[in-house]
Amino acid sequence: MKKINVKSSDKHISNFLDTKEALKSKYEADNSETKTIGDLNDFNNWINKIAKR
Repeated sequence: MKKINVKSSDKHISNFLDTKEALKSKYEADNSETKTIGDLNDFNNWINKIAKR
C-alpha cells in the first residue's frame, strides 16, 4: 500500500484506513467480492430522507 502524507487534522481518516475492517473491505472490493445492495435511485431516496431530518 502506498503511504501518503496527511495533515494532522486528517490523521483520523488515515488511522481508519489502516484498520482491519477497512483493509478487509479494500481486499473485497479489489477482488470483486462485493454485491449490489441498491441502485442510484435507492441512494438518492436515502439521501433525500436524511436531508429532510
